[in-house]
Amino acid sequence: QQGPEPLVVPHYAGFRNATIQTSTYNKQASKLASISNAVFLGPALSNPSSLRSAGKGLLTGYLRTEFYGSSRIMGRLAVTADFSDGRVKTFASNFRRFDTADDPSPSGGWNSRGRVLGTLSGSGTITTTAFASTLDGRINDGVNGDIDVDADMQGEVFAGRGKKLTVYGTSITGTYTIAASNNLRGSGTASSRQTVTITDPGSTTPTDINGDFYLSDDKNGQRIALRLNPGGSGVTIRPLRHLRETDNMNFIAAAAETGLLEAPDSLPAGSGTLSGYVRADNLYNNRRLIGSLTINADFDAGTVSARAQDFSDFRGNRFPTSSLGDSGTTLTGTGTITATEMTSTLSGTLAPRVTVSTERTGVSGTIAGKVYDHEGSLLVHGDLTGTVTVGRNPAADIEGGAFYAVQQPAPTQN
Repeated sequence: QQGPEPLVVPHYAGFRNATIQTSTYNKQASKLASISNAVFLGPALSNPSSLRSAGKGLLTGYLRTEFYGSSRIMGRLAVTADFSDGRVKTFASNFRRFDTADDPSPSGGWNSRGRVLGTLSGSGTITTTAFASTLDGRINDGVNGDIDVDADMQGEVFAGRGKKLTVYGTSITGTYTIAASNNLRGSGTASSRQTVTITDPGSTTPTDINGDFYLSDDKNGQRIALRLNPGGSGVTIRPLRHLRETDNMNFIAAAAETGLLEAPDSLPAGSGTLSGYVRADNLYNNRRLIGSLTINADFDAGTVSARAQDFSDFRGNRFPTSSLGDSGTTLTGTGTITATEMTSTLSGTLAPRVTVSTERTGVSGTIAGKVYDHEGSLLVHGDLTGTVTVGRNPAADIEGGAFYAVQQPAPTQN
């Protein structure tokens, strides 16, 4: 007997900030309690007789964990499952911090809404009775700064309503550990300009994780939403913008690895413009360089021209509160694009305003990455590699280089 038709994994569009409201927290906490009670009371839920016979599926839901005292963190979960061999890849993002359990209201973080930056991912297995996955990565709540997460998820698999799979997460265990060096922490309030400081808190002690989660394969289940904020000429890149766009790049990378993004069937006809950001970290004593990226593509010819400008240079032990970018500073290059890959050179000389001294910075690089479907538009994401030279210093390899760009709507005709 043929099993149910495999689910189609939806394409994701970008990163949305702090989407979990207090009402959502309370609703999902109640749902976790309801599932827990159903499991505890017995026959209302039972294990499925089998998993799907073939194909891949998407399970979505929420996780919740204790977080440094009375705080809680809630985030969205997505799991891609290969039912033919029982392997899963797990993805968690869109975290938000709540500081009381009874009447959660967000505080702290990068803004007054309790946003927590970061994406966690892992892998594991699913059977007719059990779900298990790792969940690792780095998050940042702005107050404690960079926090490394090393966790394991354990759950039980049930045949939910309509024979849809439901996973109740009996435990999330592991540790939170505040990063001991180059820790990015925020300061300021919602009514004043916020800054970002690089600190070195020294030795830190891991804090135990205690949490729960649920997943469902409902086709109309919760999607992890993104909202990309592509750059362009004249965009001021302030510290929080840098952190958020870096977060977007990490989000897209983890979503692609998990299987939440797929290549388009083909390139569109004609031409188009893609906009986004390009960054390079760890340049000459912990400098962080980020600029706006524009890619003009001739899809019929399979060629692209790239332009990066409006660079900001964040360096030393403190992120500046304003951009150091120079709109006249550009890197340019050319390359190719297919329905699966894009590559382009990206080279030039940056003006003194974005260097560590009055000397010019030469960049000789390449951006190369994958092409994904972005709800009918194109999304490209990948790495920046090459060398950077400041003044007469020897050329140094670019580290931590990455980029993304999303196709922009065609101009409307009057």
